[in-house]
Amino acid sequence: MCKFRKLENRVGFSDAAPYWYIISSYILYLLVAMATNNITLNGQTFNKSDSFNPNTENLQTDGLSVLCFSQNDDSKVNDCIIDGQDARWGGKASLTFGLEYNRCTFKNGTARAFDMVRGGNVTFTECIFENTVRKPVASQYTIAEQCDIGIKGGVHDVTFHSCIFNDILIGDYSIYDQQDRPKARRFTFINCKNKDGGPIIIRGKYVDKDSINLVGTHAKMWVWPSFLTKLYWMFNRKFGDTRKPDGWNVYDPREID
Repeated sequence: MCKFRKLENRVGFSDAAPYWYIISSYILYLLVAMATNNITLNGQTFNKSDSFNPNTENLQTDGLSVLCFSQNDDSKVNDCIIDGQDARWGGKASLTFGLEYNRCTFKNGTARAFDMVRGGNVTFTECIFENTVRKPVASQYTIAEQCDIGIKGGVHDVTFHSCIFNDILIGDYSIYDQQDRPKARRFTFINCKNKDGGPIIIRGKYVDKDSINLVGTHAKMWVWPSFLTKLYWMFNRKFGDTRKPDGWNVYDPREID
């Protein structure tokens, strides 16, 4: 996964610290995050032998993805090819706000061509998602985690404008859901198409269904009923991945928007 920069004293709902301490912690968070914001990548190809993660010493990913952002706000990727090949994901983003992908091609990844957990205000414009290594999702009722695009962990305000892809899974379970988080919400699809000519497939689990907007986009969509999501969350919290990565139990205030 993308490696989070360690910010141990960030604001959380359960903090009982004085206001001055909370404010100073948040200011510290802003100062640290500012160092690697506003990254722009133009016309590059990323794959397993030429990956990029701005938060590592050698600027390479850990091999699970080929292009990784974590807390790299207001970054832009223009006219790039992100080929995950047989890595788990092609592109990966974690706790990042203000991302823009313009005219990019996301390819393959054994689980997903693009995966994001936590963050918001993300825009994909004229992007293409291709897959030659995964079994394509054929129905909105498919249970498998594999998909062209997977976005979870309460990510909000995501727009796909004139993009081409087969399917998206919104609000799947993540290790950050070991505590309650807001639903994924406010997804907009404008003039998006399936390359095969049929509808795009939208699958949802922990997502605000009423905030999914389709504009000029033909789609088949199914969002799990709340009782089913609750059972799935209970099972994963008890028997699933119980790793506790840095910051798993705290909120960036922008996640509550």
